[in-house]
Amino acid sequence: MAHHAMVFRALISCPADIELDDIRAIQAAITRWNVLLGERFGSIVIPVQWSEHAAAAFGAPPQEIVNEQLVETVDLAIAVLWTRLGAPTPDAESGTVEEINRISAAGKPVSVLRCARPVDWASLDSGQLTRLDQYLTELKAHALILKYADTGSLATQVDTILTRLVTHEPGRLDSGLSGSGSGPLPSPRQASADEKQEMPPGQSYGHSGPEASSQHP
Repeated sequence: MAHHAMVFRALISCPADIELDDIRAIQAAITRWNVLLGERFGSIVIPVQWSEHAAAAFGAPPQEIVNEQLVETVDLAIAVLWTRLGAPTPDAESGTVEEINRISAAGKPVSVLRCARPVDWASLDSGQLTRLDQYLTELKAHALILKYADTGSLATQVDTILTRLVTHEPGRLDSGLSGSGSGPLPSPRQASADEKQEMPPGQSYGHSGPEASSQHP
């Protein structure tokens, strides 16, 4: 049976060392959440990643283009880190860091996860790992960073993140999705034709929230 839902866009932000299987696991976990709990909570979440959803453009640095096309339009972010922080941008330690900063500064929820899989120390970039550890040490002063060991535990983390976001404040179904300690999300908007095509069949779209997974070098 068709139902009305608010639509929210979730940025998956990560450096280039995050495995494709992990990105796919996040996307699959969001789809599963939509199917099992979306109707109950009156919400649908669309995963977005720059490599799949950004359009080629000219005239500005790559991160600035990604920011304009995707980062500034999302409603929440799931940032995933492992052994790299990524390449610096003009405004931040890396593309992922810049996205975390921008989305958090906009009052939107950001969740940070770290992969705990064993690493091949022979092929590890020690400079990247040092930068990452320093960044996470600073971030831990104002963030709860959780680990995952495999795609199964990653999917569980994503499920918990989404459920927490849509249930932790009373009256959410009347006022819209609210962030977990980062301020409320923007007011709902109508879903676009492209977004409707991304949703499972058999749903109608009355309300939706404003409109990247970014995997950076």
